[in-house]
Amino acid sequence: MDENWIILLLVVSFFLIMTICGGVLWIKPMKWGKTLKIHNRMRASLLTIVALFLCLGTYGIITLNGIEKVTAMMGANPAKVEKPKKVKLEITNSQFETTHDQFVLTGKVDPGTEVRVTGTALYGEAKVESDGTFSYTFKTKRMAYGSAQYQFMISAYMDGKVTNSKTVVITRKLSSAKEQAESTKELARLDKVNQTIDYKVLLKDANDYTNIYTRRAVKYQGQIQEIHEAEVGTTVMILAVTKDQQGKWINPIIVRFFGQIIDKAKGDLITIYGKVGVDCGLYCDRKIPEVNAIRMR
Repeated sequence: MDENWIILLLVVSFFLIMTICGGVLWIKPMKWGKTLKIHNRMRASLLTIVALFLCLGTYGIITLNGIEKVTAMMGANPAKVEKPKKVKLEITNSQFETTHDQFVLTGKVDPGTEVRVTGTALYGEAKVESDGTFSYTFKTKRMAYGSAQYQFMISAYMDGKVTNSKTVVITRKLSSAKEQAESTKELARLDKVNQTIDYKVLLKDANDYTNIYTRRAVKYQGQIQEIHEAEVGTTVMILAVTKDQQGKWINPIIVRFFGQIIDKAKGDLITIYGKVGVDCGLYCDRKIPEVNAIRMR
C-alpha cells in the first residue's frame, strides 16, 4: 500500500470517528464534549452532519475516480503500467511454393524466443540461433494424385510478452513431366472407383482398427451437414450419404481432407473419392464411419 492510500484512509477514518462522536453527544451530552467546545445538541448535530458529509464525500471521490486520479489531484505522479509487448516474429511471406519434398522456412525473432510449429499431425520446435534467426524443415511430399497444400501455424513465445502467431501455407507443385504423368494416371484410376460400401455394413465396425474395410477405396455422393477447419490446414465435414423416401439426406459419415481447405458450405451436394479410415480427431466422440478423402467433385 503506497503513502497516498494511507493518507486517504486516515482522512476517512478521522471523519468517521468525528461522526460517531457527534452522534454520541447528540444522543447524550457528556463532560468530554465540553473539551471539544460542544456544549449542546445543536453543536453535536452540526458536527455529526459535517463530519458525515466529509467522510462520505472523501470515500465517494476515491471510489468513483480511482486512486490514480485522486493521487494525481494530490500532486503525485504514479508510475504508468505498460502493457506487455508482442513477441517479435518476422517471416518473409505467408505463402510459399516448392517442387521439392522438403521446404526450409526461415525467420527472425528476438534472442531467447521459443518458436513452435503446429499443423496437421505435426508439433515441433524450430531451431533458434543466438542472433534470433530460426529455421524449420517441413516435409512437403506431393499427393499421389497431384500437388498438395500444407498449412501450418508458427508461434513465438517469450516470458513477459504476448504470443505472436502467423499462418504459413506451402504448396507442393509437381516438379517434372514424370510427376505430371503419375498424377494423371492416379486421377484416372480414382475416377474408375465405383465401390460404395453399404452404410449398415460400414457402420458395424466404424472407427475400429479391426474393420476389414479400412483403407478400402470408396466413392460416396451426399449432402454436407457440417463443415469445419478442424486443425490448421485440414477440413472435416459430416456428409449424409443416403436419401430417404421423403428426399431427406440421412446416414452420416465423417469426411476428412488432410492438408486441404475445401471451398464448400453446409447443404452443398458433392461426390468424394477416398479410403475408409479411422477417426482420430474432430467428431471422435461420434460412432460413425470415416473416409479420408483424396478427391472431391
